[in-house]
Amino acid sequence: ELDRARASEALYDVGLIDLAKAAAEAQSAQPRSLATYVSADEPALRAYLDHVLGDLIACEAVDELRQHRRAVTPQVVVYGDWTVRAVNPKAYTPHFIGQRARQSQIEARRRELESIGAQLAERAPLLQNLEAAQKVLARYDEWIRLRERLTAPLDEQPWRDQIQQRQTALAALDLSGVAELEREVKRLAALIAEGRDREKKLIGRESSLTTQLSALNNDLIRAEGDRAEAAAQATEARFQYPDAVRAAEELLLPRLAAADLHDEPRKTDSKAKEFETKANNAQRDLAAVASVYNREFDFAAQPGDPRDERYQRESERLAATDLPRYTEQINAADRQAEFELREHVLHTLREQIENAKRALSDINHTLNQLPPFSNERYAFRYEPNDDVQEFYRLITADSQLLGTGPLFESQFYREHQATFDVFYEQLTRKPATEAERREQDRLIDYRRYLKYDIEVIDTGTGQKSRLSKIMNQTSGGETQTPFYLTIAASFVQLYRIHERSGRPTIQLVAFDEAFSKMDQDRIGSTLDLFQRFHLQIVTATPLERCEYLVPKMCTNLVLTALRERVHLEPYRNYQARLYGNGSPSADRA
Repeated sequence: ELDRARASEALYDVGLIDLAKAAAEAQSAQPRSLATYVSADEPALRAYLDHVLGDLIACEAVDELRQHRRAVTPQVVVYGDWTVRAVNPKAYTPHFIGQRARQSQIEARRRELESIGAQLAERAPLLQNLEAAQKVLARYDEWIRLRERLTAPLDEQPWRDQIQQRQTALAALDLSGVAELEREVKRLAALIAEGRDREKKLIGRESSLTTQLSALNNDLIRAEGDRAEAAAQATEARFQYPDAVRAAEELLLPRLAAADLHDEPRKTDSKAKEFETKANNAQRDLAAVASVYNREFDFAAQPGDPRDERYQRESERLAATDLPRYTEQINAADRQAEFELREHVLHTLREQIENAKRALSDINHTLNQLPPFSNERYAFRYEPNDDVQEFYRLITADSQLLGTGPLFESQFYREHQATFDVFYEQLTRKPATEAERREQDRLIDYRRYLKYDIEVIDTGTGQKSRLSKIMNQTSGGETQTPFYLTIAASFVQLYRIHERSGRPTIQLVAFDEAFSKMDQDRIGSTLDLFQRFHLQIVTATPLERCEYLVPKMCTNLVLTALRERVHLEPYRNYQARLYGNGSPSADRA
């Protein structure tokens, strides 16, 4: 790569840095070293900079240099190998690497060009004199050389050597800065051309706007005429539709307070068309409703005329006769709804939540009677669910304040009006989607109002922890143990095994692939626990787990799939055949 770069770019006195080795031998830079002032995103380059500049300390004054093995001041006074050297700061002015290197080199070349230009301007007169004298001498020298050439044999080799030297010198010149300047000149020329084009466009735009201004003045004159005509129509409308005008003026006042009324005519036309459409639709709907009423009740009136006096008389008659009856029916429905809400929702939810708490308390009582399991005890814990805490307090704390009178006049409603109104609105509104219907069903499900957890108590240290917090921190067998313990206690409560009624009760518990993550000791202890509760276990499990369960189970059967049939045999037969003739293909035991 270095040879190719030297050949293509004519680069000399450069080398490739072994960043991989620098990273392998990386060492931390010392505080206040030059490495801390140089930023590098690449980790390998960072390691190289720390290695090279990490022990070169930046000092503010020359007196501090001797306090370090290697140091440098802002004036580029360098101390190293017990020697103080002053380096020309100009050598470090341009940037050769980094993000600012190219711009720094361009600026350096630009300053050199400006200095050379100034020197050329100063020496231009002398150059002219020298050129004149040179021409005279050249002619004289030319005559001398010509005479020598004419008298000497011809030899073109020196000219060829000179041409070769000039070509070599030309190839060695670094013209990258000049090329960059030429590109910058071209870019600036393009920007100037672009600005001139924009100027031409703006001049054309100005002419167009002048034409538009003239047209707008003409439109303004016509609009003044239209305004006068509209004012006359507005005056007529005020007398014809006083109520509508009053409502329109109430809507107009906030709009007039706005500073910019440029779009108001367009908005007004749009709103007028919108109101006209709504009025036509309302007129059509009214006519349709009137037609249905005429047809169902044999009423004779004009459906398309809302001002027909027969409809007004019919409305007055209905208000005097049927409306009181319908009002009483509505009031009765409201009273029935209040009764249903009080008795079948609030009271029922409160009773179900209290029953759940009592059931959990009974299970905890049963668990507390057991000896510690692997030095641990377990208990159910519950608390109000976070997303329905307000509803939970509404149902459980003060629902006894409902009384028997009107619900919306009770002390309960006065104290919980805001929460109750939200609860009532969510419960009684018609669901628009299936998700809203499911959410409404969950609102009357008592299980939603509590969240449950299992508390694990270390009998040795007394430390308490929640199962939900340690699920991902313990093994699968340790998390299954409290599950089976609480399942056992739950079935004891369900079957009421400890009641002294003397009545026989079912004691069956069925599992599928039970104890899948528990070791042999935990499986044995768990099965002993179920037996102490007098529970009979029926479980289906893979054959590889049978050796742990068989010693604790009174009956063990092996089910083997044979095409479309299932072969059933005692596990002892299967075990004997397993040790004697090899293992058959079995599905479950």
